[in-house]
This record gives sequence, structure tokens and C-alpha cells, in this order.
Amino acid sequence: MSAITDAAPPASRRIGAITEVPGSADEQPAGPVETAEEATDPVWEKMAARAGSRAARRARALPAIASAQFSIHGTPQAPALEARVGIRASADFAKTVDAVMERIVPDVEKALGHDVLRTEIDFFIAPALPSLTRPASPTTVLTIV
Repeated sequence: MSAITDAAPPASRRIGAITEVPGSADEQPAGPVETAEEATDPVWEKMAARAGSRAARRARALPAIASAQFSIHGTPQAPALEARVGIRASADFAKTVDAVMERIVPDVEKALGHDVLRTEIDFFIAPALPSLTRPASPTTVLTIV
């Protein structure tokens, strides 16, 4: 959604670390400016880490899931979710993907108090047992973005 308003132009505007004043020939650095990506909020980081850990535990509790790793980053206003989920070979792949997308992801959004703006989850078939004698073959990955 976008809105256009007719407002008077600002007397000055901040661009990077320089304050631009219309009609001013001498522009002076105004000091470093933190962007949303550079600014760190320890409360947000802790909440995101907890939500990611909780999501991974809940996913691993599903019988069809062999492994799960979830991480949340971004900002409180624009959170992003990345995950890697290993599904057991004996499980119904589509039902398991649906379970994660319909149960785990909404729980993460609820914990964060905001919709996740970008979700990237790699679903793959987890090997039954690790092989000690031959290298593992590459797995097929379903990525939902």
C-alpha cells in the first residue's frame, strides 16, 4: 500500500552521513548514521533467537521431521525467517511441508508479534543413516520463498 501526500519540502534532509540543506554550498558531515540493518536491538535479537529455537524444537517434535534449523533475522518491523528442514524418507513429504507452513510459521509470527515478510525454508529428504564408507549423494531440496 502506498500513499502520496502533498507536503512542503523539508528545510533539510539527511542523506547517509551528510545533512543536505537546500541552497547551502557547504555541506558538512553530520556523523555516522545507522541504518535499520546496522542498528542492533538486543531485545529483538534475543526474542528472534528464542522464537527460532522454539520453532526448531516444535518442528523436530513432529514425527515426520528428522532435523530442523530455524533462524530469524531482519528488524522487528520486517522479520525474515530462514530454515532447513529434513523430512524422513518414510514420511508424506507434502503433508509435512503443509504442517510446517501451517503450524510452525504462524507460531513464529505470533511469537514475534508481526508477520514474517520473507520466508525461505529448504525442505529435503533426510538420509536414513549416515554412510561411513561412501560420500553422501547430493539431496534434492524444495525451497519455499
